[in-house]
Amino acid sequence: MTAFETASQAITDRLVANWTTTPIVLPNSDLIPTTETEFVSLQIDFGSATQISLGKPLQRHRMNGVISIEILTPVNTGAGLGLQYADTIAAIFRAQQFSGVLCFAPTIASQQQVKHETSEFWNTPLLIPFWFDQSF
Repeated sequence: MTAFETASQAITDRLVANWTTTPIVLPNSDLIPTTETEFVSLQIDFGSATQISLGKPLQRHRMNGVISIEILTPVNTGAGLGLQYADTIAAIFRAQQFSGVLCFAPTIASQQQVKHETSEFWNTPLLIPFWFDQSF
């Protein structure tokens, strides 16, 4: 497994093991909720990478990224349900270290109303910065 795959799998495994309240749409998943029920969607974005140590034969590199979890709740439930879910999911990752991934303080981007399939949802985007170290 590559470094990116390792970090992605660790993050995915943590969310799946700790979040059972709604369905989870994972990257490359066939699951596409079409009903008027809440769900969350996971995306993992990698940013910059920095060499943090010299060494022979291995050098250590730190990869930075953001875990993006879109929390979609039906419009008729109001924006509050998305915020409640965001609090719970944030606690799963806030200041946690697992499988070489270190997570930092989660934030919420602007909530907005979105259309998905034939339903209207509140989208509450939860953003969790992280880094992952790998030796090469």
